[in-house]
Amino acid sequence: MNLIDRIKKMPLGIKIACSAAVVAVIAAVIVVIVLSRNGYVANTMRLLRVEGTVTIEDSKGGTKPVIDNIRFQSGDALSTGSDGLASVGLDDTKIITLQSDSRAEFTKQGKHLELKLTKGAVFFNVTEKLQPDETFEIKTSTMTAGIRGTSGIVYYDEESNRDALIVTDGSVVVTATNPDTGETKYAEVKGGERIQVFLYSDRKEDTVQFYLDEITEEDLSDFTLEMLVENDELLNRVCEYTGWDKEKLKSFVNDVSSGKITGQVITLTPTPTSTVTPTPASSLTPTVTVTPTPSPTDNPDASPTPVPDPDATSTPTPTVTVTPTPSATATPTATATPTATPTAAPTPATYKGHSIKEGCEPTEVWGLEFDGILRYVCYDADSDKYYGYAAGSDSWFEVGKLGDNRGYQYLDRDSFYYLADEEEYEYDYEYLFEDEPYEDDNGVRNISIRCYYTEDEECIYEGLVNGEWVQLDFFSSSSGYYIDYQYYIKGEDTLYYTYSEENPGYTAPHIDEPEVKSGCSKTSYWGKQYNGNMIYICEDSSGNSYGYVNDGWVLLNTNSGIEMPDGVVYAIAGTDDIYFVHSWGVATSD
Repeated sequence: MNLIDRIKKMPLGIKIACSAAVVAVIAAVIVVIVLSRNGYVANTMRLLRVEGTVTIEDSKGGTKPVIDNIRFQSGDALSTGSDGLASVGLDDTKIITLQSDSRAEFTKQGKHLELKLTKGAVFFNVTEKLQPDETFEIKTSTMTAGIRGTSGIVYYDEESNRDALIVTDGSVVVTATNPDTGETKYAEVKGGERIQVFLYSDRKEDTVQFYLDEITEEDLSDFTLEMLVENDELLNRVCEYTGWDKEKLKSFVNDVSSGKITGQVITLTPTPTSTVTPTPASSLTPTVTVTPTPSPTDNPDASPTPVPDPDATSTPTPTVTVTPTPSATATPTATATPTATPTAAPTPATYKGHSIKEGCEPTEVWGLEFDGILRYVCYDADSDKYYGYAAGSDSWFEVGKLGDNRGYQYLDRDSFYYLADEEEYEYDYEYLFEDEPYEDDNGVRNISIRCYYTEDEECIYEGLVNGEWVQLDFFSSSSGYYIDYQYYIKGEDTLYYTYSEENPGYTAPHIDEPEVKSGCSKTSYWGKQYNGNMIYICEDSSGNSYGYVNDGWVLLNTNSGIEMPDGVVYAIAGTDDIYFVHSWGVATSD
């Protein structure tokens, strides 16, 4: 009976059940295919939201259709028009939103994400901290923001050619590079803070500087406010971190939506003058802020830009639009009627302050850069301990102070936490090797190794590589009769130098003296120590030599394969494994 006949004879109920099962399986397969093709994969970049004019370009410059959930490939670019807005899910925990008149390019390689902002502003929201092997960076022409698990907005002002970042919760490490000088500096920005980048081409040092200031709800742009208020989970997170008032944020957005705030976009070109600080009054009008520029050579923009009089007390005339574009110089916001009060112009600094561990006092290392990371060290007098905080870390941890104020080091590993410029201090170096010939796979070269001691009498090793001293890791291990020493370049697997020497404190394991082999007599090498072993050699009347190995006697060859006219070599017959070597005048066995 074939399958069709069997199916025909089945009861009607069973036929229906089987048909339903088949249909369910087929439907499940189709759903999986559709979902995967539409980008429902945790690590797939996809379009989540579109408003107004939005354009997607591929890596070859062609356009792609703008449809919901369309996948983004590495190399794609997203642009928004004057009425546009677009959100992209980089994966399940990372969402970015471009405001109007903005453009961003996407690059993804494995677990490494990069967004290059070439115009406008982008809001980012990362709901979970990145894994150690993940990276997410937002770049502009001069600034890179390393995102680890936070939210905020990066924006670029084309008129002033200045980049800025506002962090709304968590912390972000910012890297800024001056394209004219190549100088790079770093700073850490926390929730409730804004940072701006200042570049100088009229000097050789400090050509990159940051201006960091604390902000309040009134300093946020309408775009940023809308991003916060439309996401309850994000809003709660931000308010908890910064202490901002949730209801105040919501009221600002409601005022914009109801049309209470209207008018033209205000873009203030910074001048080296005073700052107008608003003082709240009864009615709601926008805040106008002039951000000073640290260089007195900067000139105001030639375009007619309203600049408030520092002595004015009345409400400024300019007002903001419903959806302003944030810039590095001024961010129109909803606030109370300001009373202009002039304050002193701030001077840009490398970094301006940082929270400190309770009970600690700052040391000379405060906001200083080492190995590309800002470092902070404080001293707790009660416990007589030093604590360090590195930008991007989660907490303070104990560090050890080096002698002569040379810096600080980690306690759990042989590496520096902060090391002062070597030229400032005279080190009492101890040279272990100097121009020592050493041969490895790369040929013969001369190596030099030196060390200096910390307050705890710990030796810090350095090796000379291509004319520069680099820190070395030192390891030693005992193989019994010998001690092996290895020096590796710090943080690498590159072997710098290795050698072995006899272990003077080694005692060979006790081996019960065996009975002399029948027909043999003991030699002068009976009961000697060699290579960490006790050796016993006897000789018969024919001149054959025997050695005791693993509870048995084996035949030995004398001077087997080795030229040693001034000594004697015994090797195990048939294998030529060295059993014992003794040179006249140099007793290697004793």
